[in-house]
Amino acid sequence: MNNIRLATKKDIKKIFELLNHDRNLSVDGKTGEYEKEDVEEFVGVKINKTFVYEEHNKILGVLITQFWKTYIYLHLIIVDKNYQGKGIGEKLISYMENIAKKRRIKAIESITGKKNKKMKSLLKKMNYKRGKAFIPFRKEL
Repeated sequence: MNNIRLATKKDIKKIFELLNHDRNLSVDGKTGEYEKEDVEEFVGVKINKTFVYEEHNKILGVLITQFWKTYIYLHLIIVDKNYQGKGIGEKLISYMENIAKKRRIKAIESITGKKNKKMKSLLKKMNYKRGKAFIPFRKEL
């Protein structure tokens, strides 16, 4: 049974809740940085592909990506804190990789925080190589 599908507008509220409860998704370690409008764009804009993993009609994981012609940018992945460590992140990334292979996309890129040990561990486990060229910047307005 496939538990992964593209997100729809009905999923926005749950995705919004997951995003705003994880300090690892924040540049400065705070929670609550995402706005509802951000999530609406993740789900509604054509270039963005947001995938959800669900069991028993409950969203347990979310993968937000941008599909370009030659590569995919893995924007973020989040798994409900009560279900972390159960392979949901791996399943979401594998699902995205299979779509990429079918589309003959050659690369997937992602940026994660220095202290986000879980994400770094997941990417290493799935044979992603650490880059050396990007430094994130942020300015509050």
